[in-house]
Amino acid sequence: LGRIIEAVLSSDSIDEDIKKEVADRAKRIEAFSVCTTQDELLTQAVPEEDRISDQTLFAERELIIGNVFNAIGKFGKAFTCFKRAEERMVKLKMEKTEEFANVLNSIGLVYNNQGEYGTALEYYNQCEKIEQSLFGDSNPRYAVTLNNIGLAYKNRGDFAKALQYYLRCEKIRKATLGETDPEYASILNNIGAVYKNQGEYARALDYHLRCERIRKSVLGENDPDYATTLNNIAGVYLGQGKHKNALEYYLRCLQIQKGCIGESHPDYGTTLNNIGTVYQAQGDFKKALEYYSRSEVIRRITVGEEHPEYASILNNIGFALSNLGDYEKALEIYHRCEEIQNRTLEEGHKDHASTLNNMGLAFKSLGRDGEALACFLRCQELQRATLGELHPNYAATINNIGSLYHKHEDYNKALEYFLITEKIQKATIGESHPTYAACLNNIAWIHYALGDNTQALALCRKSTSILRAASIPRTHPFFQAAIPVSYTHLRAHETGRNLVCRLLLEKKK
Repeated sequence: LGRIIEAVLSSDSIDEDIKKEVADRAKRIEAFSVCTTQDELLTQAVPEEDRISDQTLFAERELIIGNVFNAIGKFGKAFTCFKRAEERMVKLKMEKTEEFANVLNSIGLVYNNQGEYGTALEYYNQCEKIEQSLFGDSNPRYAVTLNNIGLAYKNRGDFAKALQYYLRCEKIRKATLGETDPEYASILNNIGAVYKNQGEYARALDYHLRCERIRKSVLGENDPDYATTLNNIAGVYLGQGKHKNALEYYLRCLQIQKGCIGESHPDYGTTLNNIGTVYQAQGDFKKALEYYSRSEVIRRITVGEEHPEYASILNNIGFALSNLGDYEKALEIYHRCEEIQNRTLEEGHKDHASTLNNMGLAFKSLGRDGEALACFLRCQELQRATLGELHPNYAATINNIGSLYHKHEDYNKALEYFLITEKIQKATIGESHPTYAACLNNIAWIHYALGDNTQALALCRKSTSILRAASIPRTHPFFQAAIPVSYTHLRAHETGRNLVCRLLLEKKK
């Protein structure tokens, strides 16, 4: 146990909050000699109160070890430890204690990491009730649980609910810690992430910049957390299609990480991956593949090939290869990715669904539409079970199924799926999000194919209006199907989809 604690405290890849919790609990266990078996402890001739204390320390030990396993991605082992701690505390009638709340919170964290957000929320909500009764609703510890609940709702795609909890957490931290505390900066960061997911990029940028100012002042510019803030600002710019700004911030982040955590750190690899996403968004898939490949090397060395994060980078490599036309190689990579996810993730995890989706796209590009549909339907089934039907990722899968029917000129069936997509996106990301604009464009194409030019034109104009209001530059891919141009600017290589909306808009000038 001592070696485990030492490894946790000296690690650069484990969250500081976990380190602090481990250090605090280690002090309580420091003088405790762990018996070889649980039965041995029970048979010791010690007073009852001491026996209960020792039982509590066993639970504390399980909690520490579970946090270590959770931090390194061994969720199954973490869950086993946390459940042992929970069972022992129940026997000791500790259900209303701070320690029991900590165990419930930890179990919720495992479920959240495994993509089982509904179950995570059940544990977080139990934890919240205990902490509220112990500390009241203005305590920093209570705020941590509110933050965790917000994260689970965010991952579930319920951004309105996530924002509600994040704002409650922000209010407590502002009152108790002040506006210059790093923890206050963290909740500003989380609020910004929700606004980004909702397509409210101006608000998202405001929160991330406020976070950046606090961290710069308190931590300095050569701190890993400050680098993370730059990374998040870059993500907002990427969402806006401002690729130059995004790349600038990612490169600044990379430079800081190079100096303070080194080029072999997992976070450095993550930033390389993010730079790859910028080039991918620009359509430069060769450059994207270069950065994904560099990230893959780091993750293979640091987390190993049997880790969900390694599978994630393989998924990105496969996507780049697919867009470079190497569909067979992409499928080979996706299958490797899927095998790792089957071994390391719980069934139904959202990352597994993402791999199935990308495999479906590769099969579609190869003309193997039956296999593509099978992948999309499996992806849909997993997402329905884990995320629910009111989630942006679920909407994306429904959209892809619609695109297959569109390809086979089953326009009525395609329209049915595109309208479901539109309804979900309207409820989750809102009508001002660029992805919602792209969905309207898909529906416009179907109306055109069905001969309803008036409706097609109206939808194209609405799509364009949304993109302009979101300050999406004209070079962004979203605009390719919506911006009206003169006939002289049309290129022979333009796709039918792009050409249709442009010609429709041109006709009405």
